[in-house]
Amino acid sequence: EASLALQRSIGDGRRIARELNSLGVVARNSGDTDRATALLEESLAMRRTLGDEPGTATTLSNLGVVAIDLGRYDVALVRLREAVDLDRATGARGVVAYSSSLLGTVLIRTDERAAGLALIREGLRTFADLGDADGVAECLELLGEAMIVEAPAVAARLLGAADAIRRREGVPIRPPDEAAARRA
Repeated sequence: EASLALQRSIGDGRRIARELNSLGVVARNSGDTDRATALLEESLAMRRTLGDEPGTATTLSNLGVVAIDLGRYDVALVRLREAVDLDRATGARGVVAYSSSLLGTVLIRTDERAAGLALIREGLRTFADLGDADGVAECLELLGEAMIVEAPAVAARLLGAADAIRRREGVPIRPPDEAAARRA
């Protein structure tokens, strides 16, 4: 909040948009989806105006996460498809893996299972190559959630592996994601 106020007083649009995005993520992780949406939408508008495509993709991904939290898969699909396209244009493997795995989650939940699983598995491989423990754990959690009905033993192993990685690496699960992981 202090940084945002400072950036507003300076008038640095890129940093204002960055702080709005960061505050939106904090609001989402605190369970305040209304505030998260408002902050992220403001960030998105600024980033589009500035022509900041990587920042736009990041904010679109975060808006996709909030839409997933709210069960608004139609909104999440639009946001995440655009984010994936923008991320792929930048070539940054980690952000492509993140936005793609989120899109995969939505596809699984909207009955496009094969395409969704492929995106999450692709994200898992990328995160493993990059040594991103949080990304690996998150993909394992998403795959575990997807496998619960058809292969509960596989789902249990995937979720157990994710939990082991989080404990070993000291990477906590975000509170809004914890409820889904516990249900699974």
